[in-house]
Amino acid sequence: MIVTFLFRISVALQPGYHQPDEIWQYVEPAWGWATGRWIQTWEFHVGLRGWLVPMVFRPIMGMGLALGLGGAGTLALLRLILAMLALVVPYTFWRLGKAISPIHGLIAAWVGAIWPEIFYFAARSSGENLATIAIFAAILAIYDPPRTDAPQRAGRERARLAWIGLCLALGFIIRFQYLPAIGLLALASVYKSPVRRSPWVLLGGLVGLGLGAAADLIASQPPLGWLLTNFNMNFSQNRSAFFGTKPIWWYGQQIGLTWSVGALLFVPAIVVSARRYPMLLVVALVTLFTHSLIPHKEYRFILLAQLLFIFMAAIGSLDLVNAAAARWKVRPIRPARVMGALAAIWLAFAVLTSVTKPFIKNWGNGRGIASALAVAGRDPGLCGIAVYRARAHPIASYALLGRNVPILLIDGPQARLTAAENAGQFNSIFAPRSVEGDLPKEFHLAECQSPNKPPKSQYYCVFKRAGSCTKAPTELDYNASLTRLGY
Repeated sequence: MIVTFLFRISVALQPGYHQPDEIWQYVEPAWGWATGRWIQTWEFHVGLRGWLVPMVFRPIMGMGLALGLGGAGTLALLRLILAMLALVVPYTFWRLGKAISPIHGLIAAWVGAIWPEIFYFAARSSGENLATIAIFAAILAIYDPPRTDAPQRAGRERARLAWIGLCLALGFIIRFQYLPAIGLLALASVYKSPVRRSPWVLLGGLVGLGLGAAADLIASQPPLGWLLTNFNMNFSQNRSAFFGTKPIWWYGQQIGLTWSVGALLFVPAIVVSARRYPMLLVVALVTLFTHSLIPHKEYRFILLAQLLFIFMAAIGSLDLVNAAAARWKVRPIRPARVMGALAAIWLAFAVLTSVTKPFIKNWGNGRGIASALAVAGRDPGLCGIAVYRARAHPIASYALLGRNVPILLIDGPQARLTAAENAGQFNSIFAPRSVEGDLPKEFHLAECQSPNKPPKSQYYCVFKRAGSCTKAPTELDYNASLTRLGY
């Protein structure tokens, strides 16, 4: 438990994000809901995103602001809350393992505590993490029902089934691409008595769908209308392919690279443990297969499958040890020694995964942008900030900046002239170090992220000038510029 908490808290307190969608699709609209100002991407202009997650994040944004935490502190609070909610994953590992034997439970809990993919993604405001939290809550209820006395059993059973339906529906609303897996788990929850159980699961599911629809209505959007828009644009028009495509075997390749030599243990362990929880293995394989058919691939998309594979490998690793001892007629070994040896092996594989490619690149994701914007936002005299010749868009965020001041976008062949003519609209510039010579002469370097790198590799710097803003913002407004550029 101590290791579980320490790993998740340490990740939650680090600035940054795994993928831009965490900020601009979920955190930023929640910040705008709480403050009235936010950067709007093209997805919200065309109605491609639902509003359930921003609605859930909104009170956290409000709490952070009320406590005076500022932008960086509020986002750290959000990551910490998400990391605590994601404790359902290692807890489920333990309870499902413990249903086999106490040592299975301990091994599974240890792996749930230390495996990097589990605690790294636990603090992320991504749809995959949030959906996985909801789905694991459903898995726990399916496979580990509460034990109650006979007089209370019927009522508790109905509540459990409704809870399963609610969690699965929330998982669907947050990441509808998990629908095949969600459908399988729904069937697993009712197959023993479909006539008696199905109405309660359906009731909980309708409540979950109702929450999603209500969030959309509160945001003045058609209830669940984004589902149709998303399906039309990403499946019919294949809009997601614009962001890159990968071959059908890419996920399998990435899993192998991530597990590295650990795959020599994990794969046979998963095979051996299939008899324990066959439905969970099927859910993982179906998730992997259906996502492999979609051209646009990102490793985070199959988080649900990865966590299930790791759970199966954890309990299977103990089964392999027991099978080997029986085959070679090894005299009984103390459970504590088995636990210690397996814990050390899993820790070694976890460290290896953490410090080698491809996973090692995750640790610094988003840190430069988040830290640079936080530096700009902490200036008490900030009255406007210009984003100058940024590497990609969107890159500005009111949530990351933590201030309700105008954000402008200056780019294109006339950027140098535009900055000089409109310097009165801002007193801070967010730009790469390489364009320092193009900036108006009154702006001086305040801070760069990665200062030990060569200047041409310092992409996230803040430049400031003395004085306040003397002109009102014009057509350089960041949102208006994003619309013109198609972002």
